[in-house]
Amino acid sequence: SRFVQLAFETLEVLAEVAETGQTDSARLAALRTRLDALPLTSPPGASPLEHSIYSQFARGATELSAMVLAVEAARRETTPPFPLSESTQRS
Repeated sequence: SRFVQLAFETLEVLAEVAETGQTDSARLAALRTRLDALPLTSPPGASPLEHSIYSQFARGATELSAMVLAVEAARRETTPPFPLSESTQRS
């Protein structure tokens, strides 16, 4: 599904940022735009279970978007709010 593919890509980018400390602002912005554009509302006539499932996917997309926003905000700060890997600290 599009959600799974986008979630995987977002987590990969976040892991890369955590490992290297390097960010690509354009890529982060594009990920947030795509996350915000995901159609995650349940279809008309959906069962209560389906409503619950769509709600969980929407919550996941919101959390991923928040993580991307945190990385973008951290980029503007001098000290990142998360620990950097040892290889990054030696640079």
